Amino acid sequence: MAQLYFRYGAMGCGKTMQLLQVAFNYEERGQKVCVIKPATDTKNGDKLLTRIGPERETNFTFTKHDNIYNKIKHEYRDVACVLCDESQFMTPKQADQLMKVVTTLDIPVMCYGLRLNFRQQDGGFEGATRLLQIAHKVEELKTICDVCVTSSSAVKIVKQMPEKNILFIPDCNLGDYVAKQLPEKNIKLLQGGCPVHASVNAEEVVEAKKLHPNALVLVHPECTPDVVKLADYVGSTSGIMDFARKSDAKEFIIGTEISIAEHLQYECPDKMFYYMSPKLICKNMKLSTLGDVYNAILGRAGEEIVLDDETITAARRCIDEMIRLGG
Repeated sequence: MAQLYFRYGAMGCGKTMQLLQVAFNYEERGQKVCVIKPATDTKNGDKLLTRIGPERETNFTFTKHDNIYNKIKHEYRDVACVLCDESQFMTPKQADQLMKVVTTLDIPVMCYGLRLNFRQQDGGFEGATRLLQIAHKVEELKTICDVCVTSSSAVKIVKQMPEKNILFIPDCNLGDYVAKQLPEKNIKLLQGGCPVHASVNAEEVVEAKKLHPNALVLVHPECTPDVVKLADYVGSTSGIMDFARKSDAKEFIIGTEISIAEHLQYECPDKMFYYMSPKLICKNMKLSTLGDVYNAILGRAGEEIVLDDETITAARRCIDEMIRLGG
């Protein structure tokens, strides 16, 4: 029996991303979905656009005067699910129409949106308030990740996962590297990632090799695929450092944050380490100093971030799963 779901959360918590993931899962099984949103949401036209890249055309948008039930009954009767984004903007009557889609047409409906309207004194959206009243299931979206990975563990973790279809969120270049190592997996990438690693291009690698023809090229997998292709070794920060320490080679071009080359030079004074590019400086990493950490421990600086037990428990699941899979 079909049900009406209302999945709400704060801005930026991944509501649209989860909607697109649900649509992908249905379509991967050969089933049709109907993706809709209120015309009130004009920021991306008729598209759903996530903050980190993926987008999708809606099947239709609706105004507050439209009858959603009639539209779906006459034009989308064969779909396996209706997915509605920004559902807080619908009218209470339209929320009832979606319930009718569920009860009369036996099509499940999943609504995603905000619960609170911070511009109103009463704190609520009419559409969201009605969905809270009538939905069969109400879920707050706080964490949507199934498992965490690091650059050193990504290939191992994804290989261990029983699922074939993977939505890889951390970094598109790292994901591309993982996908090439594991062709048996169907990996979908999000177009986002580390801007520092992505700033280096193949021409800079070639130029560095000209300057240091005897040096091995060691790069981080978050570099772009054309850079990775030119490397002698591809690995995480710890992997690069370990490789350089143990290698019999005496010269290395380091394709990750330049501080790694500096650390290696201190550890291995009998070897030579060169920056692949002067652009490989992560300003964000350098914002926090040892002095900042020391003062935070003493309670003289920093800001305490307090989470409720429910969020902590939910967020920990993906970390526990990483550990279980060997990360």
